Amino acid sequence: MRLYSRLALACVAVLATACSKSNDPCADFDCSGHGRCTMVAPTAGAAAVPTCSCDSGYAPSPSGWLCLRGDDTSLCAGVTCSGHGTCVSAAGKPRCVCDASTTLGADGTSCVDPCAKVGCSGHGLCAMDPNTQAALCGCDAGYRPSVDGLACEATSDPSSLLTWVLTSTDRPDSGSFGHISLDVSQMSTGRLVETESLDYFVLGAKLRAVYQLDASGSALASLTFDEQASEGKVSRRRAGTATVSASSVALSFQRDASVAMVLLPIASGAAAPLPMLGGYDHPGWTLGCFSPVFYRLVLQRYDSKAGGEQQIDTFVPEAGLAQQVRVVADAKSTDAKPVLSFPDYRTVVTYNKDGWPETVELSNEGVIWTLTLATPVALNMAPLPAGTPFMPAAPPSGAVETTITFTSKDSTQLAGTLAAPPQTTGSTPTPQPAVLLVADMRGADRDTPLSELPTSALYRHLAAHLAAAGFASLRYDPRGKGSSAAGPQSLTAFRDDARAALTALAGSANIDTSRLYLLSLGAGSTIAIDLLASGDGNGAAVKGYIALAPLVNDAPAAFIYAATSHMQAAGFSKNFISHQTKPIDDAIKAIVDDTFSESEWNGLPVPMWKELLTFDGAAALGAFGGPTLVLAGDEDLVTPPEQLKAATDAATAANKSNLTLTTLPGVAYTLAAGKKADLWERALLPYAIDSSAVTAIVGWLQAN
Repeated sequence: MRLYSRLALACVAVLATACSKSNDPCADFDCSGHGRCTMVAPTAGAAAVPTCSCDSGYAPSPSGWLCLRGDDTSLCAGVTCSGHGTCVSAAGKPRCVCDASTTLGADGTSCVDPCAKVGCSGHGLCAMDPNTQAALCGCDAGYRPSVDGLACEATSDPSSLLTWVLTSTDRPDSGSFGHISLDVSQMSTGRLVETESLDYFVLGAKLRAVYQLDASGSALASLTFDEQASEGKVSRRRAGTATVSASSVALSFQRDASVAMVLLPIASGAAAPLPMLGGYDHPGWTLGCFSPVFYRLVLQRYDSKAGGEQQIDTFVPEAGLAQQVRVVADAKSTDAKPVLSFPDYRTVVTYNKDGWPETVELSNEGVIWTLTLATPVALNMAPLPAGTPFMPAAPPSGAVETTITFTSKDSTQLAGTLAAPPQTTGSTPTPQPAVLLVADMRGADRDTPLSELPTSALYRHLAAHLAAAGFASLRYDPRGKGSSAAGPQSLTAFRDDARAALTALAGSANIDTSRLYLLSLGAGSTIAIDLLASGDGNGAAVKGYIALAPLVNDAPAAFIYAATSHMQAAGFSKNFISHQTKPIDDAIKAIVDDTFSESEWNGLPVPMWKELLTFDGAAALGAFGGPTLVLAGDEDLVTPPEQLKAATDAATAANKSNLTLTTLPGVAYTLAAGKKADLWERALLPYAIDSSAVTAIVGWLQAN
């Protein structure tokens, strides 16, 4: 996860500290405003029920659905809690708050050791599973836990089962909410079987994956995966295969009822990419909760002698996406105790002596995977629906692309791609109208303006369509991404980058400088509008502006809308939505009021958030004399209708008659066709711009 946009904030609201998805039994339990509702099994093997985990100074009521003050001990005379807890008065009755190694007895006034009668067959030690509070055996070398976890069975492999448990570091009292089991009993043949189960609030997921490694044991030969997930009232199914050859990775994957096939080429002499599977990837980005197999292979791929930051080739089997992931040895890393950092995902992985991840900590999310005791995961998934091929239309070919570099005002070196229309052989080149595709602070690279939806190479596809229609374009990597150098982050700096890009575009061969246009997406409109307001610079005049799903003003309300609209589409209750968006609302208010205590929030420095949250571009948009197209889709879960109204109101106030507002039916924020009920699932299939969006953009350019 690199940078948050309004779309990413929507996911953060749903996923405050998790990597998963499920139904919503906790939505109507607010724990008296002094705790958090989680699903807990009251006894081993029982179904999980909503239960309050209470703040300090409060204790759960007998029902477990309220948090009552815990400093009243008037009813606790003679209640010892078996010597393993503290008695409090709750709802007129004494109740024990038990120590971590014990669980509350049925009478509510005793603390029971679940391991009291579990001997682990004499070949291990019993401990309480923090996820279920049940007894579990940690077995000696040569033994593995039985299916019920209460015995140790002999096995020929001393490390036959690895298990991770997912917990919250900022709310340790909330317990764990998922675990991964990895069966390595066939590791000598390179076969690894992983099962994953996550269940937290309204989010849940099940995953089974079978990895087959090559003879070296350090690269993937083939992979199958099967996944079922639910979010609120929406559920989905996924499955797929990956087969690796010397020259490519062949992927076939099904998302709900759509089946896609993708061939990812491998450069000559390059190592096969590593599979990034597992964890929470909706909508299209992950918190870094990847498979332990992925982290193990990264450790084997990382050159510890060379050190420093290295780029590891990877692919996402669930989306047909190839990408590079930055990896660097952490300052705490030693040969005996490797520690790798993944800057793009704010993740730090500590390995044990056998090369398996011991902990995976998501420092920006308060989430940690820990190697611990737990039973193997049992999965029972619904059948896959019948699948039909999904073959998006390929963008036009023939554009003449050239890599260019240019320098921003603060000397930051930037790089981009100039895409020109194809020229007729032997003809004299004629000056071409051109469009600057404005990059913004959350862009992944020059092709992908949405880092949280990395399959959506919107700018690359748009450049191809523009070239086919006779328009040149320049798309560029944001500072610190792709081939552009890093530099200070501020709205002014990104505006200066856009101005430098516009100057570079105007100075390129065969460009008609009297017909230059800006195009921005989402929050990138803050940069484009700021550029229009501050002057063009160096004689590069902007004739017209295209704002795709723009952010014009009142950014705090827009960010909250993005969070709530997504959850409303998933069928979450109003109570749950309010509870989940409150931390975002509080953080936004603190940033605006200069009372936020951290130096950054969700991947951006706080001063830049201050600029974005207080940005008001309505007047500048209205004052721009050139023609303006505001384009959005009626199934957009990110841009509130108020933003479109702000654009038209600004034009009306300034007597600007050349602003065109076009709303396309069934087109999402990514300009891909889809409905709200899809919850961005189609955006994770191979990408294509919807033809109605291309027609609207190209038609407006030709008319203006």
